[in-house]
Amino acid sequence: MNRFTLAVLLAGGFSCDLAESESESESESESEPSLMCEFQGEGIFVVDLDGGDIALLAGYRNPEARLNHIKFGFLEQGGGTFDFVFVPDLEGNLYQFSVTFDGESISATPAEMKLEGAEGSLLNGPTYCDRGQIGFGEITSTSVGLKTIDPKDLDSLSTSSIAQAEDAGFLTTIQSDDDQISADLNCRNVPDGLVYTGVDCADNATVNDCISQGSEMSAIHHKGSEEAPATRLTRPEEDPRIIASPGRAAGVSLGDADPDLLVASDGSRHLMFERVFTTSETFDDPVLAPEFQYTGFSTLMYTRLEDGAVNPELEVDLSGWLNPPAEHSLVLVPHMKAPIDEGDTIEFTAFGVLKSRNEDRYTGILTARFDRDLSQVEGRRIVVDPSDVEGVLSFGEFACHVWDTCGLSSDGNVYLYGLAAPKFLTAGERDYIVFSVTKEPIANSDGETLTFANGTTQAADEFRRNICGSH
Repeated sequence: MNRFTLAVLLAGGFSCDLAESESESESESESEPSLMCEFQGEGIFVVDLDGGDIALLAGYRNPEARLNHIKFGFLEQGGGTFDFVFVPDLEGNLYQFSVTFDGESISATPAEMKLEGAEGSLLNGPTYCDRGQIGFGEITSTSVGLKTIDPKDLDSLSTSSIAQAEDAGFLTTIQSDDDQISADLNCRNVPDGLVYTGVDCADNATVNDCISQGSEMSAIHHKGSEEAPATRLTRPEEDPRIIASPGRAAGVSLGDADPDLLVASDGSRHLMFERVFTTSETFDDPVLAPEFQYTGFSTLMYTRLEDGAVNPELEVDLSGWLNPPAEHSLVLVPHMKAPIDEGDTIEFTAFGVLKSRNEDRYTGILTARFDRDLSQVEGRRIVVDPSDVEGVLSFGEFACHVWDTCGLSSDGNVYLYGLAAPKFLTAGERDYIVFSVTKEPIANSDGETLTFANGTTQAADEFRRNICGSH
């Protein structure tokens, strides 16, 4: 239901300027390749930013065999151990597991279902707060509300329903108003409540109506408790690109989403988010890549939040990274690296779909940085130096990793893989990015020939070489 989900899932092209892929890194445990193949490359993964090694943390096989975004959060518990929670969109239940990083060794506990959505509702989110809470959403027919639970209370549960957790006094409601969508949760080191994408659906009978038919605009909000009023943090309606947008793609709100709010050591609050807008191309250009036809375009935005002050919302411009620059882009789900200290740069990771007409320039996870000192910024644009942007892992690189490890087809299908929701994780001296992966079958395979849904065929070896090269 969220636009970043749509963008990630619809981005069907692979980047072809690939780094060499390894079939299995020495740091992977002996069971990891077989486990990854059991789940056919779907779940939560980590990539080492130094060596590029990829490891599976938690596998998840979507029984419906269609694209299924997995949203997750984690919190360090000390000694290299991190607790994780995640919710697969199509299922809507909350799982928990733990991961321990010990040098080059990574071990994880099996994922255990903890909370099930009630009849007629799905869970959404979730995220860990540094203050010791887990926030998540609950999708009903008339609203998407916000709740929190203490991690110790979640640990104590075997599989339980929302109603059972409520009856036990484990849940705190932050937002439950009808006609409101509260999604894309964030709380990191925010002192109270949750930061989220807020959409007012007052003129619609159901949430689905609001998403599919409404003319609403989404913005970033903060709510400290159910009794506290929501505070609006962004102003998309003042952006000339939003004002000039001729409409919106079906099922997608114009405006802001996926907030990442981080409080620096000096108390300053730093907010990154994505802003979605459209142009006439979205509706009128028949050869525009399908993800842009479906979602419009987006750019990353950055601002500092100060009490009593209205700071400018600045575009984070990555266009100089590729030469020539990409014509169209979606840059989504930013996550800033902590800590942010006075005088430091702002370092972030995000998911990018960067394309020129009829050409995939880069689709995958990237990292970038810019100076925290913004005194030289002009025209409300932070122009990121190309040397400060790096492609971490493209769709194609990940697909080749799975194919090298498991074969092109392990069950008669060849899958398209979508990477989503990258987040920094530092364990000891090693830096990683954690991300989720979903998949969808794009062809049947008899081992030698692929047959696509439209009836066309291609030799399996040729298809693989087009994506992965000759390695």
